[in-house]
This record gives sequence, C-alpha cells and structure tokens, in this order.
Amino acid sequence: MKDDYHLPVITRLEREARRLGIKKAKLAMVQGLNEREYNYISDGWEVLSMSLLTPYVYNLFTSMRTDLFYVLTGVCGEGLCADCQKALIQMY
Repeated sequence: MKDDYHLPVITRLEREARRLGIKKAKLAMVQGLNEREYNYISDGWEVLSMSLLTPYVYNLFTSMRTDLFYVLTGVCGEGLCADCQKALIQMY
C-alpha cells in the first residue's frame, strides 16, 4: 500500500474497510452512527470527528484488524510495533 496522506481520513477508512471486506453499515455502527449520518460524512458534507475514536471504538477497530495508523496518517503501519502504533494513534 502506498502513502495516502493526501486523502481524507474517511476515504482511507473506507479503503481499509474494503481491503478487509467490512461493509459501510458496519463502519457506521462501530462509530455509533446510523447509515444516513455515515453517508453524510462519506459524501464529504461533514468531516469525520476524531472524538468518535473512543477507547471502545479503538478496540473494536483493532479487533477487526483495521490499520488505524494508516487511516489516521495515510502511511501503512505494518513496520511499527503495536505499542508504537498505539502511542502515535493516541496523539490524535
């Protein structure tokens, strides 16, 4: 995966979900949004709020094997240890 730092967070989240076979409805549910709210964000009418990334949501994304480092930074986090990734994600 190349560096996608120029893409919006929602686009990177959807690319990661597509890679893992996760549907948009599940992404919305994990973030505590209904599909209409999620589509509003996905279509660019609103920005994805980082306040949605609570520790609970972080754990859900981690259990789904989502590369949150990629989602937040646009750089694949494969080479970083789990503790380093978590520390960098918590900075956001």
